[in-house]
Amino acid sequence: MSLFHNNGCSSPDNTCEGCACDVLRRLSPGSLVNIILKGGDEFLEGELTFACFDSKTCCVTFIFDGYPLIVDCQNITAIQVLT
Repeated sequence: MSLFHNNGCSSPDNTCEGCACDVLRRLSPGSLVNIILKGGDEFLEGELTFACFDSKTCCVTFIFDGYPLIVDCQNITAIQVLT
């Protein structure tokens, strides 16, 4: 099963709030992004590949260095969409 297809990451609920959550809700799987997490002042080193967003749990899954990275979208203070 591909991480970029419906694997339980999509949900019809829209309970997650914030600018980053809104951007991620509309982002296409496979898009490259950089993010800054709350408490940080720099983008994470390296590009992240957006995999999926679950608006029911607010979890966003990225691929980073070949491994899944799961972040609460409400903990993202900045997002840069590269593609």
